[in-house]
Amino acid sequence: MRVPLSWLVEYLDLSSLTPYQPFTATFSDAFIDEVTEGLNELGMVVEGVERVSTGLDNVVVAEVLEIEDIEGADHIRKVLVTSDESEPVTVVCGAYNFEVGDKVPFAKVGAVLPGGFAISRRKMKGITSNGMLCSAKEVGLAEDSAGLMVLPEDLSTGALFGEAIGIFDDVVYDLAIEANRPDANSIIGVARDLAPRLGVSFVPPSWSKDLRPSEERDLLELEHSEIVDPDLATRATLALLEAPLRLKESPKIHRRLRLAGMRPISDVVDASNYAMLEYGFPSHPYDYDKVRGGGIRVRVATEAEELRTLDGSLRQLLPSQGGHSGDIVITDLSDTPIGLAGVMGGESSEISASTTRVLLELIAFNRKAIARTSKRLNLRSEASMRFERGVDPAATISVLHRICDLLSTEPISIFDFGDTDPHRRTVEVRVSRVREILGVSELDGRAISLLLAPIGFEVQANGDLLMVRVPTFRPDCETEIDVIEEIARHFGYKKIQGEVAKSPYVGRLTDEQKVQRQLRLLLRDLGIHEAITSTLYARHDHQEVGVEDHPLEVSNPLSQDEVALRMTMLPGHLKALSYNLSRRIDTFSFFEIGRVVSLGESLTYDGLPNERVRVAALVSDKENGAERATQLLSVLLDFFSVDPSVLYSQPSKDTLSSRYGRFPVLHSGRRGGIYDHNGEVLGVVGELSPQLTKRVVEPLSKFRYGWLEFDLEAMLSLSKRAKEAQEISNYTSTDLDLSFEVPESVSAFEVVRLVREVAGELVSSAQVFDVFRSDKLPQGTKSVGVRLRLERLDRPLGERDIKEIIKEAGAAASTELKGTLRDHK
Repeated sequence: MRVPLSWLVEYLDLSSLTPYQPFTATFSDAFIDEVTEGLNELGMVVEGVERVSTGLDNVVVAEVLEIEDIEGADHIRKVLVTSDESEPVTVVCGAYNFEVGDKVPFAKVGAVLPGGFAISRRKMKGITSNGMLCSAKEVGLAEDSAGLMVLPEDLSTGALFGEAIGIFDDVVYDLAIEANRPDANSIIGVARDLAPRLGVSFVPPSWSKDLRPSEERDLLELEHSEIVDPDLATRATLALLEAPLRLKESPKIHRRLRLAGMRPISDVVDASNYAMLEYGFPSHPYDYDKVRGGGIRVRVATEAEELRTLDGSLRQLLPSQGGHSGDIVITDLSDTPIGLAGVMGGESSEISASTTRVLLELIAFNRKAIARTSKRLNLRSEASMRFERGVDPAATISVLHRICDLLSTEPISIFDFGDTDPHRRTVEVRVSRVREILGVSELDGRAISLLLAPIGFEVQANGDLLMVRVPTFRPDCETEIDVIEEIARHFGYKKIQGEVAKSPYVGRLTDEQKVQRQLRLLLRDLGIHEAITSTLYARHDHQEVGVEDHPLEVSNPLSQDEVALRMTMLPGHLKALSYNLSRRIDTFSFFEIGRVVSLGESLTYDGLPNERVRVAALVSDKENGAERATQLLSVLLDFFSVDPSVLYSQPSKDTLSSRYGRFPVLHSGRRGGIYDHNGEVLGVVGELSPQLTKRVVEPLSKFRYGWLEFDLEAMLSLSKRAKEAQEISNYTSTDLDLSFEVPESVSAFEVVRLVREVAGELVSSAQVFDVFRSDKLPQGTKSVGVRLRLERLDRPLGERDIKEIIKEAGAAASTELKGTLRDHK
């Protein structure tokens, strides 16, 4: 929010400051710095301080004495003016909208106007021009103009132009106002908060006229206006204004609007915007003669309803759905929409130069509904921002006062309805709790009251308990801690001694977190890079990897490519694979430990979707991606101390789902499922399906890629890892390689399981080192090589022990796997 200092100090009584300079003078550096420090300490962070010059140092008020035509010139005239100089001067001027006796801005020779335009003595058609008569655009008070700026006749001839019309060099603060401070989205709110920090009094706004509509014309049709649903708005104030409506002090107001970041539009709209910046309460003017029935209704949009807004766009309005209120619309009494509440008015009721009667609307809308509409339509404005954060329902009459005062008019009709006496919340605050939170023992009930009273809070003390009445312009103060925050802000954070928080609880990692750290270190040591992929994907990303279930979708996606929460990690790794292959990097491996979310019959937590931690890895190999993935799984099973028998033969169905969630479909001939003790699939291992390989890999690489993914919690539940240290043998271990010829339907890990069972306590590790297929082998078979590491704790391992293992392994392979032992060494 941009806050001009000259505007801010209008609501501060600076007469108590020593030395005191009125705000019409240049602000001192010390005062500017003091205001900056005060705003920062109060939480209204100053992001920038801009010093703005009027550029009007050598521009004065001049009176036109004579106007003469110049022979041979059709577009310029000779003008004689008097100003602060001893003698009248001649000026050549091309404007025709003024006459003798008018007062106009006169830029003397040597002046440099806004924009850097330097004024010098020039000769035109034989006439010397000793300066320039200025338009509003040329003195920086308008974006365009058609003629000179004709000034009020009561201005003193020869006076400095800026001082005469009330504009001076200024300072603009760019403030970062947090969403929980709706009161600070206004000049008055900032001034009220800053006054006690500067040690001065806040000056409440006052008006030159009271609102007194004539009795015989009071209400008219306005009394038929209504708020259809009280949840849409709490209070509404309508006023009927009649032409002429002219903005007084318009140069000063236009300049302040520009300094605050708004563009002057018309007298009525400018008055409305000016009052909004002052009070933080937006209003909207309608052309009353275009409002059928002479009144308005506030309701929710209906099905298929639309509105053409002031920007010319045809907006499709949203009705209530899914328990959420739809767009709030303003309609005339014929129930035709004429405005999108709190966001933008309708084109059909826009005021124009021909407008003779204005219907002014001030309504305290439901801030959540305005926020939804503004976000949905991507229509963010100064007005919608203030409604979203909350406005003061008690301010409608005050804002109406201010607008009428700016336009030098009185309403001919006023209708105030809804909750016209807004309730002030009362919050119980314990003095002992204030001292405990802030660590300041000297704060008592009286001191707290003195801190809160200047910012609009009322405090009634009853021993340790304070009954604090919160002003209506502070909807953010709902609980005791909110009020304590206000006390802290105005007591001064710098005065509060900082302490290191102490807790009887010592932070530590959970067992699962410890395992995750150890697992990351292991995978990195194996040369596998850790990846962090997105958790949001398009709907079709899951279908491409064989997960057909409906994913959990976010309600407000940033794009259609980020709609669904991931149910498997494979889509993200496929994108990473494609990215690397496009850069000619094909020899790599990724792993990730992250969360997936599933719906349906999977495990849930208190009715919420199933969110579980998974371990996944994508590995590359020139010949067989499935083999590389199974080798990695073998290492991980050793890490978790899980029996390799958890890997059974190929899954019996394509769709892999269980209470642990959904898993992708891999190559039908090169995949395996990882199962728990109940036969529920907890993971998959294998090679990417031919479809994925053809789409992602083959255009760019000849490598094969394996995939491994499993549920971490489920895997940990299978772990037989002993908590005690394992005894280490004093005798040398022996490696034994066994090669089995088995049917294709037998998985490598079934072979490992069988060999482990045969070797019993003698085996310290077992893993697949080779899977071989060849035309030399019988059709439908393959060769699986398993490497055992054998050792005994009581004595060296003998030849008899090894022969016995080989014999039993051959016999078990024949009976259980329908295979044979091919070779050993």
